[in-house]
Amino acid sequence: MKSIYNFRSILSAFILLFAVISHTNGSGWDHLNPNTGKWLYSAHFLNPNVGFVTGDDGEIFKTVNGGSTWSLITTSAQGPLYCVFFPAAGNNLIGYSCGTLGSILKTTNGGNSWTLLYSVTDSILTSIFFTDNFTGFVCGASGTLFKTTNGGTSWIELTSPVLKHLNTIYFLNDQTGYIGGNLGTFIKTTNGGTTWINQTTSQDYFIKSMHFINENTGYAAGGNIRTGGRIFKTNNGGTTWVSQTSGTFNHLQSIRFTDQNTGYTVGMAGTILKTTNGGMNWFFQVSNSIYTLRSVFFTGSDTGYIAGSYGTILKTISAGNPIGIQQISSNVPGDFSLYQNYPNPFNPATKIRFALPNNSDVSLIIYDVNGKMILQNDYRGLKAGIFEADLDMSGNSSGVYFYRLTAQDYSETRKMILVK
Repeated sequence: MKSIYNFRSILSAFILLFAVISHTNGSGWDHLNPNTGKWLYSAHFLNPNVGFVTGDDGEIFKTVNGGSTWSLITTSAQGPLYCVFFPAAGNNLIGYSCGTLGSILKTTNGGNSWTLLYSVTDSILTSIFFTDNFTGFVCGASGTLFKTTNGGTSWIELTSPVLKHLNTIYFLNDQTGYIGGNLGTFIKTTNGGTTWINQTTSQDYFIKSMHFINENTGYAAGGNIRTGGRIFKTNNGGTTWVSQTSGTFNHLQSIRFTDQNTGYTVGMAGTILKTTNGGMNWFFQVSNSIYTLRSVFFTGSDTGYIAGSYGTILKTISAGNPIGIQQISSNVPGDFSLYQNYPNPFNPATKIRFALPNNSDVSLIIYDVNGKMILQNDYRGLKAGIFEADLDMSGNSSGVYFYRLTAQDYSETRKMILVK
Protein backbone atom coordinates (compact mmCIF):
# COMPACT_ATOMS: atom_id res chain seq x y z
CA MET A 1 0.00 0.00 0.00
CA LYS A 2 2.86 2.40 0.83
CA SER A 3 4.42 1.97 -2.62
CA ILE A 4 1.08 2.89 -4.20
CA TYR A 5 0.93 6.11 -2.19
CA ASN A 6 4.53 6.94 -3.19
CA PHE A 7 3.69 6.45 -6.84
CA ARG A 8 0.70 8.74 -6.48
CA SER A 9 2.85 11.41 -4.79
CA ILE A 10 5.36 11.41 -7.64
CA LEU A 11 2.59 12.28 -10.07
CA SER A 12 0.95 14.91 -7.87
CA ALA A 13 3.03 17.90 -8.94
CA PHE A 14 2.60 17.02 -12.61
CA ILE A 15 -1.15 16.64 -12.23
CA LEU A 16 -1.64 19.94 -10.43
CA LEU A 17 -0.18 21.75 -13.43
CA PHE A 18 -3.34 20.81 -15.28
CA ALA A 19 -5.81 21.45 -12.45
CA VAL A 20 -6.94 24.83 -13.76
CA ILE A 21 -10.30 26.18 -14.85
CA SER A 22 -10.37 26.16 -18.65
CA HIS A 23 -12.37 25.03 -21.66
CA THR A 24 -10.25 23.03 -24.09
CA ASN A 25 -10.94 20.77 -27.02
CA GLY A 26 -14.66 21.35 -27.03
CA SER A 27 -15.29 20.08 -23.53
CA GLY A 28 -18.28 21.11 -21.44
CA TRP A 29 -16.42 20.05 -18.27
CA ASP A 30 -14.07 22.41 -16.40
CA HIS A 31 -11.09 21.17 -14.38
CA LEU A 32 -11.20 22.48 -10.81
CA ASN A 33 -8.27 22.72 -8.42
CA PRO A 34 -8.67 21.11 -4.97
CA ASN A 35 -4.93 21.57 -4.30
CA THR A 36 -4.26 17.86 -3.99
CA GLY A 37 -2.88 15.15 -6.19
CA LYS A 38 -4.33 12.34 -4.09
CA TRP A 39 -7.09 10.00 -5.14
CA LEU A 40 -10.65 11.24 -4.72
CA TYR A 41 -13.47 8.73 -4.41
CA SER A 42 -16.88 10.25 -3.79
CA ALA A 43 -18.69 13.54 -4.44
CA HIS A 44 -21.91 14.80 -2.88
CA PHE A 45 -23.37 18.30 -3.26
CA LEU A 46 -26.06 19.96 -1.19
CA ASN A 47 -26.71 22.60 -3.86
CA PRO A 48 -24.79 23.98 -6.87
CA ASN A 49 -22.35 25.79 -4.56
CA VAL A 50 -21.86 23.64 -1.45
CA GLY A 51 -20.37 20.18 -1.80
CA PHE A 52 -17.94 17.58 -0.53
CA VAL A 53 -15.36 15.21 -1.98
CA THR A 54 -13.65 12.43 -0.04
CA GLY A 55 -10.12 11.17 -0.57
CA ASP A 56 -7.11 9.34 0.81
CA ASP A 57 -5.83 9.60 4.39
CA GLY A 58 -9.23 10.35 5.89
CA GLU A 59 -9.42 13.68 4.06
CA ILE A 60 -12.62 15.48 3.11
CA PHE A 61 -12.68 18.53 0.86
CA LYS A 62 -15.48 21.12 1.05
CA THR A 63 -16.43 23.96 -1.27
CA VAL A 64 -18.98 26.71 -0.66
CA ASN A 65 -18.52 28.54 -3.97
CA GLY A 66 -19.16 25.95 -6.63
CA GLY A 67 -15.66 24.53 -6.62
CA SER A 68 -13.71 27.77 -7.09
CA THR A 69 -11.91 27.04 -3.80
CA TRP A 70 -11.75 23.99 -1.55
CA SER A 71 -11.11 23.64 2.18
CA LEU A 72 -9.35 20.55 3.51
CA ILE A 73 -11.07 18.98 6.51
CA THR A 74 -8.95 16.43 8.33
CA THR A 75 -10.62 13.61 10.24
CA SER A 76 -9.52 10.90 12.63
CA ALA A 77 -10.19 8.21 10.03
CA GLN A 78 -7.21 6.36 8.59
CA GLY A 79 -6.89 5.52 4.94
CA PRO A 80 -9.30 6.28 2.09
CA LEU A 81 -12.87 7.43 2.58
CA TYR A 82 -14.88 5.80 -0.20
CA CYS A 83 -18.26 7.46 0.22
CA VAL A 84 -19.88 10.69 1.45
CA PHE A 85 -23.64 11.10 1.81
CA PHE A 86 -26.09 13.69 3.15
CA PRO A 87 -29.70 12.54 3.69
CA ALA A 88 -32.29 14.78 2.09
CA ALA A 89 -34.07 15.13 5.45
CA GLY A 90 -30.94 16.40 7.22
CA ASN A 91 -31.40 20.09 6.38
CA ASN A 92 -27.89 20.05 4.88
CA LEU A 93 -26.37 19.71 8.36
CA ILE A 94 -26.20 15.96 8.92
CA GLY A 95 -23.90 13.88 6.75
CA TYR A 96 -21.98 10.60 6.79
CA SER A 97 -18.84 9.10 5.30
CA CYS A 98 -17.29 5.63 5.37
CA GLY A 99 -14.03 3.95 4.42
CA THR A 100 -11.27 1.58 5.45
CA LEU A 101 -10.96 -0.18 8.81
CA GLY A 102 -14.72 -0.01 9.25
CA SER A 103 -14.66 3.76 9.71
CA ILE A 104 -17.96 5.65 9.79
CA LEU A 105 -17.89 9.44 10.21
CA LYS A 106 -20.73 11.85 10.96
CA THR A 107 -21.15 15.61 10.78
CA THR A 108 -23.94 17.61 12.39
CA ASN A 109 -22.73 21.07 11.35
CA GLY A 110 -22.81 20.94 7.59
CA GLY A 111 -19.49 19.20 7.16
CA ASN A 112 -17.29 21.69 9.02
CA SER A 113 -16.16 18.93 11.38
CA TRP A 114 -16.55 15.15 11.41
CA THR A 115 -16.68 12.68 14.31
CA LEU A 116 -15.58 9.07 14.07
CA LEU A 117 -18.79 7.35 15.12
CA TYR A 118 -18.03 3.72 15.23
CA SER A 119 -15.75 1.10 13.74
CA VAL A 120 -18.29 -1.60 13.12
CA THR A 121 -15.80 -3.95 11.46
CA ASP A 122 -12.21 -4.20 10.31
CA SER A 123 -13.46 -4.57 6.75
CA ILE A 124 -13.53 -1.90 4.07
CA LEU A 125 -16.82 -0.01 3.95
CA THR A 126 -17.55 1.17 0.42
CA SER A 127 -21.00 2.78 0.40
CA ILE A 128 -23.38 4.42 2.87
CA PHE A 129 -27.00 5.53 2.44
CA PHE A 130 -29.47 7.14 4.86
CA THR A 131 -33.20 7.31 4.20
CA ASP A 132 -33.70 9.97 6.91
CA ASN A 133 -31.79 11.46 9.83
CA PHE A 134 -31.87 8.19 11.78
CA THR A 135 -32.13 5.18 9.47
CA GLY A 136 -29.09 4.23 7.43
CA PHE A 137 -27.25 1.34 5.83
CA VAL A 138 -23.60 0.67 5.06
CA CYS A 139 -22.00 -2.13 3.03
CA GLY A 140 -18.51 -3.32 2.18
CA ALA A 141 -16.08 -6.16 1.68
CA SER A 142 -17.00 -9.86 1.98
CA GLY A 143 -20.73 -9.22 2.24
CA THR A 144 -20.39 -6.74 5.11
CA LEU A 145 -23.76 -5.11 5.81
CA PHE A 146 -24.94 -2.99 8.77
CA LYS A 147 -27.97 -0.89 9.69
CA THR A 148 -28.61 1.92 12.17
CA THR A 149 -31.93 3.35 13.36
CA ASN A 150 -30.52 6.00 15.71
CA GLY A 151 -28.37 8.16 13.46
CA GLY A 152 -25.30 5.97 13.71
CA THR A 153 -25.00 5.74 17.49
CA SER A 154 -25.22 1.95 17.20
CA TRP A 155 -25.23 -0.47 14.28
CA ILE A 156 -26.86 -3.86 13.77
CA GLU A 157 -25.22 -6.42 11.52
CA LEU A 158 -27.55 -7.67 8.80
CA THR A 159 -27.42 -11.04 7.06
CA SER A 160 -26.31 -10.75 3.45
CA PRO A 161 -27.20 -13.56 1.02
CA VAL A 162 -23.76 -13.24 -0.56
CA LEU A 163 -20.21 -13.01 0.77
CA LYS A 164 -18.91 -11.06 -2.19
CA HIS A 165 -17.54 -7.53 -2.11
CA LEU A 166 -20.48 -5.09 -1.96
CA ASN A 167 -19.75 -1.81 -3.74
CA THR A 168 -22.87 0.33 -3.84
CA ILE A 169 -26.11 0.78 -1.90
CA TYR A 170 -29.28 2.68 -2.81
CA PHE A 171 -32.60 2.92 -0.92
CA LEU A 172 -35.90 4.21 -2.25
CA ASN A 173 -37.34 4.45 1.28
CA ASP A 174 -36.71 2.90 4.69
CA GLN A 175 -38.02 -0.48 3.49
CA THR A 176 -36.93 -0.92 -0.14
CA GLY A 177 -33.28 -0.89 -1.10
CA TYR A 178 -30.71 -2.36 -3.45
CA ILE A 179 -27.05 -3.34 -3.27
CA GLY A 180 -24.63 -4.10 -6.09
CA GLY A 181 -21.30 -5.87 -5.85
CA ASN A 182 -18.62 -8.00 -7.43
CA LEU A 183 -19.37 -10.92 -9.74
CA GLY A 184 -22.64 -9.42 -10.91
CA THR A 185 -24.19 -9.17 -7.45
CA PHE A 186 -27.65 -7.58 -7.23
CA ILE A 187 -29.61 -7.98 -3.98
CA LYS A 188 -32.85 -6.31 -2.87
CA THR A 189 -34.76 -5.85 0.38
CA THR A 190 -38.40 -4.85 0.86
CA ASN A 191 -38.44 -5.00 4.66
CA GLY A 192 -35.69 -2.64 5.75
CA GLY A 193 -32.87 -5.13 5.41
CA THR A 194 -34.32 -7.95 7.51
CA THR A 195 -34.18 -10.24 4.49
CA TRP A 196 -32.61 -9.87 1.07
CA ILE A 197 -33.55 -11.28 -2.32
CA ASN A 198 -30.69 -12.34 -4.56
CA GLN A 199 -31.36 -10.87 -8.03
CA THR A 200 -27.95 -11.62 -9.52
CA THR A 201 -28.30 -12.34 -13.26
CA SER A 202 -24.67 -12.77 -14.33
CA GLN A 203 -21.39 -13.34 -12.54
CA ASP A 204 -19.24 -11.74 -15.22
CA TYR A 205 -19.39 -8.13 -14.07
CA PHE A 206 -18.47 -5.95 -11.12
CA ILE A 207 -21.35 -3.63 -10.19
CA LYS A 208 -19.81 -0.37 -8.94
CA SER A 209 -22.75 2.05 -8.78
CA MET A 210 -26.56 2.16 -8.84
CA HIS A 211 -29.17 4.89 -9.17
CA PHE A 212 -32.97 4.62 -9.22
CA ILE A 213 -35.31 7.26 -10.64
CA ASN A 214 -38.48 5.61 -9.30
CA GLU A 215 -39.60 2.36 -7.66
CA ASN A 216 -39.39 0.46 -10.94
CA THR A 217 -36.65 2.05 -13.02
CA GLY A 218 -33.01 1.89 -12.02
CA TYR A 219 -29.55 1.78 -13.55
CA ALA A 220 -26.25 0.17 -12.62
CA ALA A 221 -22.73 0.63 -13.96
CA GLY A 222 -19.60 -1.49 -13.79
CA GLY A 223 -17.63 -3.79 -16.04
CA ASN A 224 -15.11 -6.57 -16.33
CA ILE A 225 -11.71 -7.24 -17.86
CA ARG A 226 -12.98 -9.11 -20.92
CA THR A 227 -15.81 -6.91 -22.13
CA GLY A 228 -15.10 -3.54 -20.51
CA GLY A 229 -17.70 -1.04 -19.33
CA ARG A 230 -21.22 -2.29 -18.74
CA ILE A 231 -24.51 -0.52 -18.01
CA PHE A 232 -27.61 -2.33 -16.74
CA LYS A 233 -31.23 -1.19 -16.52
CA THR A 234 -34.27 -2.53 -14.74
CA ASN A 235 -37.88 -1.59 -15.41
CA ASN A 236 -39.39 -3.93 -12.83
CA GLY A 237 -37.77 -3.00 -9.54
CA GLY A 238 -34.69 -5.14 -10.06
CA THR A 239 -36.40 -8.45 -10.83
CA THR A 240 -34.45 -8.46 -14.09
CA TRP A 241 -31.50 -6.36 -15.23
CA VAL A 242 -30.93 -5.82 -18.95
CA SER A 243 -27.45 -5.01 -20.25
CA GLN A 244 -27.16 -1.85 -22.35
CA THR A 245 -24.47 -1.05 -24.91
CA SER A 246 -22.00 1.37 -23.34
CA GLY A 247 -19.64 1.74 -26.29
CA THR A 248 -16.56 1.77 -24.08
CA PHE A 249 -14.05 -0.83 -22.99
CA ASN A 250 -13.22 1.22 -19.89
CA HIS A 251 -14.70 0.07 -16.59
CA LEU A 252 -17.45 2.36 -15.32
CA GLN A 253 -17.41 3.52 -11.71
CA SER A 254 -20.44 5.73 -11.09
CA ILE A 255 -23.86 6.47 -12.61
CA ARG A 256 -26.35 9.26 -11.99
CA PHE A 257 -29.62 10.35 -13.63
CA THR A 258 -31.04 13.88 -13.55
CA ASP A 259 -34.47 12.93 -14.90
CA GLN A 260 -36.27 10.00 -16.49
CA ASN A 261 -34.28 10.23 -19.72
CA THR A 262 -30.99 11.97 -18.95
CA GLY A 263 -28.14 10.23 -17.21
CA TYR A 264 -24.36 10.13 -16.91
CA THR A 265 -21.83 7.45 -16.14
CA VAL A 266 -18.08 7.85 -15.62
CA GLY A 267 -15.11 5.54 -15.39
CA MET A 268 -11.54 4.72 -16.24
CA ALA A 269 -9.33 6.73 -18.61
CA GLY A 270 -11.43 9.88 -18.24
CA THR A 271 -14.58 8.25 -19.62
CA ILE A 272 -17.81 10.26 -19.47
CA LEU A 273 -20.94 8.89 -21.14
CA LYS A 274 -24.35 10.57 -21.39
CA THR A 275 -27.79 9.36 -22.44
CA THR A 276 -30.83 11.47 -23.25
CA ASN A 277 -33.23 8.62 -24.05
CA GLY A 278 -33.28 6.50 -20.92
CA GLY A 279 -30.17 4.52 -21.77
CA MET A 280 -31.11 3.33 -25.25
CA ASN A 281 -28.03 5.14 -26.55
CA TRP A 282 -24.96 6.48 -24.78
CA PHE A 283 -22.53 8.99 -26.28
CA PHE A 284 -19.14 10.26 -25.14
CA GLN A 285 -18.43 13.62 -23.61
CA VAL A 286 -14.94 15.15 -23.54
CA SER A 287 -13.32 15.16 -20.10
CA ASN A 288 -9.77 16.16 -21.08
CA SER A 289 -8.58 13.70 -18.45
CA ILE A 290 -6.78 10.37 -18.65
CA TYR A 291 -7.45 9.41 -15.02
CA THR A 292 -10.13 7.24 -13.49
CA LEU A 293 -13.31 9.18 -12.76
CA ARG A 294 -14.92 7.60 -9.70
CA SER A 295 -18.01 9.60 -8.77
CA VAL A 296 -20.54 11.75 -10.63
CA PHE A 297 -23.15 13.94 -8.91
CA PHE A 298 -25.64 16.44 -10.36
CA THR A 299 -27.50 19.14 -8.42
CA GLY A 300 -29.93 19.82 -11.28
CA SER A 301 -30.31 19.35 -15.00
CA ASP A 302 -27.23 21.41 -15.93
CA THR A 303 -24.79 21.59 -12.99
CA GLY A 304 -22.76 18.51 -12.14
CA TYR A 305 -19.47 17.45 -10.58
CA ILE A 306 -17.10 14.51 -11.05
CA ALA A 307 -14.35 13.34 -8.68
CA GLY A 308 -11.50 11.05 -9.65
CA SER A 309 -7.96 9.86 -9.24
CA TYR A 310 -4.98 12.17 -8.69
CA GLY A 311 -6.98 15.15 -7.45
CA THR A 312 -9.33 15.27 -10.44
CA ILE A 313 -12.49 17.32 -9.97
CA LEU A 314 -14.59 18.29 -12.98
CA LYS A 315 -17.57 20.64 -13.16
CA THR A 316 -20.18 21.40 -15.80
CA ILE A 317 -22.83 24.12 -15.90
CA SER A 318 -24.06 23.06 -19.33
CA ALA A 319 -25.07 19.41 -18.78
CA GLY A 320 -21.64 18.43 -20.07
CA ASN A 321 -22.27 19.95 -23.48
CA PRO A 322 -19.52 22.09 -25.02
CA ILE A 323 -20.08 25.79 -24.49
CA GLY A 324 -20.05 27.79 -27.70
CA ILE A 325 -21.88 25.28 -29.89
CA GLN A 326 -25.63 24.83 -30.30
CA GLN A 327 -27.78 22.35 -32.17
CA ILE A 328 -30.15 24.63 -34.09
CA SER A 329 -32.09 21.86 -35.82
CA SER A 330 -32.72 18.19 -35.13
CA ASN A 331 -33.82 17.57 -38.73
CA VAL A 332 -31.46 14.98 -40.16
CA PRO A 333 -29.72 16.21 -43.35
CA GLY A 334 -28.85 13.90 -46.22
CA ASP A 335 -25.13 14.67 -46.25
CA PHE A 336 -22.33 16.30 -44.32
CA SER A 337 -22.06 20.03 -45.05
CA LEU A 338 -19.92 22.97 -43.97
CA TYR A 339 -21.47 26.37 -44.64
CA GLN A 340 -19.87 29.76 -45.14
CA ASN A 341 -19.36 31.57 -41.86
CA TYR A 342 -21.45 34.64 -41.15
CA PRO A 343 -20.93 37.47 -40.94
CA ASN A 344 -17.98 37.44 -43.31
CA PRO A 345 -15.88 39.57 -43.19
CA PHE A 346 -16.24 39.77 -39.39
CA ASN A 347 -14.86 41.60 -36.34
CA PRO A 348 -14.14 39.85 -34.05
CA ALA A 349 -16.86 37.18 -33.77
CA THR A 350 -18.54 34.98 -36.33
CA LYS A 351 -20.63 31.83 -36.54
CA ILE A 352 -19.82 28.57 -38.34
CA ARG A 353 -22.69 26.28 -39.30
CA PHE A 354 -22.42 22.61 -40.28
CA ALA A 355 -24.69 19.63 -40.88
CA LEU A 356 -24.31 16.02 -39.70
CA PRO A 357 -26.34 13.19 -41.28
CA ASN A 358 -25.56 10.88 -38.36
CA ASN A 359 -24.08 10.94 -34.86
CA SER A 360 -20.44 11.95 -35.20
CA ASP A 361 -17.28 13.12 -33.50
CA VAL A 362 -16.38 16.48 -35.04
CA SER A 363 -13.15 18.47 -35.25
CA LEU A 364 -13.21 22.19 -36.18
CA ILE A 365 -9.76 23.64 -36.85
CA ILE A 366 -8.78 27.24 -37.65
CA TYR A 367 -5.64 27.99 -39.69
CA ASP A 368 -3.95 31.27 -40.61
CA VAL A 369 -2.98 32.10 -44.19
CA ASN A 370 0.39 30.35 -43.71
CA GLY A 371 -1.27 27.09 -42.73
CA LYS A 372 -0.45 27.39 -39.03
CA MET A 373 -3.14 25.92 -36.77
CA ILE A 374 -4.32 28.54 -34.28
CA LEU A 375 -7.35 26.81 -32.76
CA GLN A 376 -8.85 23.34 -32.56
CA ASN A 377 -12.17 22.36 -31.00
CA ASP A 378 -13.09 18.67 -30.80
CA TYR A 379 -16.74 17.84 -30.18
CA ARG A 380 -17.50 14.21 -29.35
CA GLY A 381 -20.81 12.45 -29.74
CA LEU A 382 -22.74 15.18 -31.54
CA LYS A 383 -26.17 14.00 -32.65
CA ALA A 384 -27.38 14.11 -36.24
CA GLY A 385 -28.67 17.56 -37.13
CA ILE A 386 -27.51 21.10 -37.86
CA PHE A 387 -25.10 22.88 -35.50
CA GLU A 388 -23.76 26.38 -35.11
CA ALA A 389 -20.41 27.10 -33.46
CA ASP A 390 -19.45 30.52 -32.08
CA LEU A 391 -15.95 31.72 -32.95
CA ASP A 392 -14.30 34.70 -31.23
CA MET A 393 -10.97 35.84 -32.72
CA SER A 394 -10.40 38.90 -30.54
CA GLY A 395 -6.80 37.86 -29.96
CA ASN A 396 -5.92 37.54 -33.64
CA SER A 397 -4.84 40.11 -36.20
CA SER A 398 -6.71 41.06 -39.37
CA GLY A 399 -6.26 38.77 -42.34
CA VAL A 400 -7.39 35.70 -44.20
CA TYR A 401 -8.08 32.53 -42.22
CA PHE A 402 -9.34 29.05 -43.07
CA TYR A 403 -11.62 26.76 -41.11
CA ARG A 404 -11.81 23.02 -41.65
CA LEU A 405 -14.46 20.58 -40.47
CA THR A 406 -13.64 16.89 -40.11
CA ALA A 407 -16.26 14.27 -39.26
CA GLN A 408 -15.85 10.56 -39.98
CA ASP A 409 -14.63 10.39 -43.63
CA TYR A 410 -15.82 13.91 -44.43
CA SER A 411 -13.51 16.93 -44.52
CA GLU A 412 -14.11 20.39 -45.98
CA THR A 413 -12.31 23.74 -45.73
CA ARG A 414 -13.62 27.27 -46.25
CA LYS A 415 -12.09 30.75 -46.16
CA MET A 416 -13.02 33.63 -43.89
CA ILE A 417 -11.74 37.19 -43.42
CA LEU A 418 -11.11 38.97 -40.13
CA VAL A 419 -11.18 42.78 -40.46
CA LYS A 420 -10.38 44.97 -37.45
